Amino acid sequence: MAADNVRYVDVNHILGTRNNSYFPELLNLALSKTQQEYGSYKLEAVTAPITQNRQFKEIDKGTVDVFWTMTTTAREQQAIAVPVPLMKGLYGMRLLAINRHDQSVFDTIKDLPDFNGYIALQGADWPDVTILQAAGLKVSTEVEERYRYTFLHLNQGFYYPRGLTEIFAEMERHPHADLSVERKHLFVYPAAIYFFVSHARPNLAERLTTGLNKAIADGSFDRVFFDFEGHQSWISQARLSQRTVHWMDNPLISDIPQKTRIRALQQQLLDSANRVDNRP
Repeated sequence: MAADNVRYVDVNHILGTRNNSYFPELLNLALSKTQQEYGSYKLEAVTAPITQNRQFKEIDKGTVDVFWTMTTTAREQQAIAVPVPLMKGLYGMRLLAINRHDQSVFDTIKDLPDFNGYIALQGADWPDVTILQAAGLKVSTEVEERYRYTFLHLNQGFYYPRGLTEIFAEMERHPHADLSVERKHLFVYPAAIYFFVSHARPNLAERLTTGLNKAIADGSFDRVFFDFEGHQSWISQARLSQRTVHWMDNPLISDIPQKTRIRALQQQLLDSANRVDNRP
């Protein structure tokens, strides 16, 4: 039997970080768990820079077979979603990168409407834009991604919501004196990173679903998640127990049980972080 060839976008190569190496590791884990039923496999990294929306076009063209991104109801029509939250909802838990001179104002914020004196920076094709706007927040997509931290360094009155697994590494790459991680608030909304597979490869989607669920059942999924370089460190650095949690809805997910599952995973992460933060 020929090896099952699986092409994926190498985001690490594109961004120059290791943050996304967790996902190929999970991809490899799911495939390895299913060799008995589906046979051998070969992973192939595609290094061309591809935006989130562009990935769906490339998967239709057959350039890639699988990628990972935040799920939405619309995206689940464009490709086959493997309905296993790869990050336990962590990508829907956002810290804020800010100009450090704004911290005193953020200290006075109590609830979401208080953020309206400030503007969130986001990418034009990011689902987070709709989520933040639905929560009543002001959003700007005018600043290009490569300039956002420099823009924050030079301008007050803005903030840049980033995932826990992103913000600390990004700050290290942008050591501007006037940048800081906001210290009081945490945005949380039901968001899940799924593997998405071409409609032309339903067997691969089935294989990944089977493999991930096997990994959850035998504990290897959790081992990869918690042992991954950075996850525990970033959760610890975030000091989640000391933050005001602002829960938001995600109108891009219409499946209520799906939202409930993601929220439960996020609450588990918060509870775990609280136990760690409050250890004697």
